[in-house]
Parts: sequence; structure tokens; C-alpha cells
Amino acid sequence: DLKGRDAGHAFEHFIFQEIMAYKKLKEKLFDISFWRNKNQLEVDFVINRADYAIEVKISKQVSKSDLKGLIEFCRRHPRAKPIVVSLDDQRRKISIDEGLQIMVYPYKEFLDLMWAEKLF
Repeated sequence: DLKGRDAGHAFEHFIFQEIMAYKKLKEKLFDISFWRNKNQLEVDFVINRADYAIEVKISKQVSKSDLKGLIEFCRRHPRAKPIVVSLDDQRRKISIDEGLQIMVYPYKEFLDLMWAEKLF
């Protein structure tokens, strides 16, 4: 059972390594960066200049309160597609005010979709 700050960093690093491997092996030309504002809100991975904003959470039940950075980023970059990769059991949407919909993917499903070239 993965818990705690170190486990969260390891999980985030695992997802990063998978995205990098996908990028290299599939010869994709997208940029990967992160975002942080002056209030220390952040997004783990920004793909291709805000096409996708990806937050990695080690939680089994991600809630709106876990996504302050992702929500703020999407307010500043409204065309970004927000994604959460987590330990949730099934894919779902979290509806935020102003019509923002955040997709939450179980990490295995996210990886399967990515490697099948159905995300980015």
C-alpha cells in the first residue's frame, strides 16, 4: 500500500519515466514541463505548451480539494485538457465550476491509453 510523501514522489517519477519512454520510443515531438505559480500551486506535467495538464496523485479517491494547482492552471490556460493519474479504481470526471471537467484515470488505464497513442 503506497502512502506518504516519498511514495508520492516515487509514483510521480514512475509516471514521468513512462511518459519519457513513450515520447522516445514513439518518436513524439512534444515538450514536457511543469508549472508552479507564486503561491506554490503546481501541475506535475504540462505537455506541449498546455495541450495537456497532468497531475499525479497517489490517492485512491482524488477529490476537488486535491486539485487546486490543476484548477488554477486550467483557469489560466482554458484550452488545456486536465488529467489526473491516480490509484483510483475507475475512470471518472470531476466537475469544477465554470464548466471545467477533469478526467481522473487509474494509472494503469492512463498508461494503456498513452501507449496505444490515444492521449497525446
